[in-house]
Amino acid sequence: MKKNLARAIGDIDERFIREADEYRTRTIDWRRILIPALCVLLVTVSIIHFRHRAVSDFSLDDYYICKAEIPSYRAPRQEDYLKYEQYTQEARKHYNFYREYRRTVMSYSAILNDFAGRMIATMTDMNEPGENLVYSPVSLFIALSMLADVAEGVTRKELLDFIGISSLEELETLNRALMIFNNREGTKTVREANSLWLDRKLNYNREVLENISRNFGTDSFHGTMGSAQYNKAFHSWLNERTGNILKEEVQSLKFTDQTLFAIASTLLFQDKWITEFDRNNTYKAVFHALNGEENVDMMYNRFPVGVYYDRAEFTALQLDMGDGVTILLALPKEGYSAEEVMANNDFHYVAANLAEIYDWEQMEENRCIIDLHLPRFDISSTYHFDGEEFREMQLKSLGADPDFSGLLKDTVKEVIIDHSCRLKADEEGITAAAFTVVQAVGAVMPEQIKEMIFDRPFIFDIRDEAGISLFAGIVNHP
Repeated sequence: MKKNLARAIGDIDERFIREADEYRTRTIDWRRILIPALCVLLVTVSIIHFRHRAVSDFSLDDYYICKAEIPSYRAPRQEDYLKYEQYTQEARKHYNFYREYRRTVMSYSAILNDFAGRMIATMTDMNEPGENLVYSPVSLFIALSMLADVAEGVTRKELLDFIGISSLEELETLNRALMIFNNREGTKTVREANSLWLDRKLNYNREVLENISRNFGTDSFHGTMGSAQYNKAFHSWLNERTGNILKEEVQSLKFTDQTLFAIASTLLFQDKWITEFDRNNTYKAVFHALNGEENVDMMYNRFPVGVYYDRAEFTALQLDMGDGVTILLALPKEGYSAEEVMANNDFHYVAANLAEIYDWEQMEENRCIIDLHLPRFDISSTYHFDGEEFREMQLKSLGADPDFSGLLKDTVKEVIIDHSCRLKADEEGITAAAFTVVQAVGAVMPEQIKEMIFDRPFIFDIRDEAGISLFAGIVNHP
């Protein structure tokens, strides 16, 4: 009996052992699979990371020589003050700080507006017939001013003459005021940014860099010209300061190993209509373009207050936006093209002075309710300037051995300039951005109502509260 029991127990033990061995054989040992898989994954991620880092991981701090100096006065917030009197006192200090720079800009408004008028003639000549035109006079002005500031001899004189300023001191005074005013605390409607890009191998004058940092708010960088990393850093700087709406145009710009230095000036504008368009009122309409009819989304809005102008060659309306910005929209009369009107002195007179061309009594007569029919539009333009354009602009030295000996000892063979601009208008407001890159190589509710239907080519001009033209152009097809 005992022997049989022992044998039975032994058989059971052997059976359990066999079953346990078979179970271990059938069961997946996840450790043997997971550990090698994790190792492969870590190696793959590391390779991807380092390859990605080699191409795109960079910091602008690696290239900085001199950072922009932009004086500012923080806009006060009422909730930060226990007493309302303290808040109003600080608000007054903020207002007075920027008022002085606004006055300086306004004192040079005639020069800035004359420059804008001369540049539109150049842009119109460069534009293909029937194409949209949009540019930023102030971005071009600042870039050429910076170029004059780092130039010497005949090159500087030609640039100052073209800009319309008699001395370097005046140039720096105006541009310092523009830089501070365009980057003032308390508003994000307009943002100006400037930079200088140098080849690391070159010897440069640090005093020049510090001077343009103070007077233009310029960031200065140095790196290896023509390298992928330095171009990537340049593109990153431009894209960030143009709101990423000019990416294709930015990508087309490249430093080469022949580039000695480059100057970049950007302007970003974002503002809303004081009375926004209701999307429910947007309707399909026909736009009578020069090259044929186009179907567009036509926005409609009634603006309770606007200023209406009826001139010999065009009708126009002035609308206020935020932060003292105004927009002038003009429709050519029959027999006149948008290009002809924009080149006309009368248009520039109206655009430069806006409501101020009438005294207050007369201006009240021109104030009215505006029924505005305006197409949504998104337009862009790119312009390239080199020797031929410089000769026509009386900037001959830029195309042949310009003098930048004050900045660096190396000889510059020529200068090329690229200017790109994009402007979008929709029911909410307007967004616009521009860059200029210089490369040195080798009231009471009115009763009358005016309806304006912009269903054919028209002109626009956006001005800041100092009356300076930020963006201007022609919409030939939305």
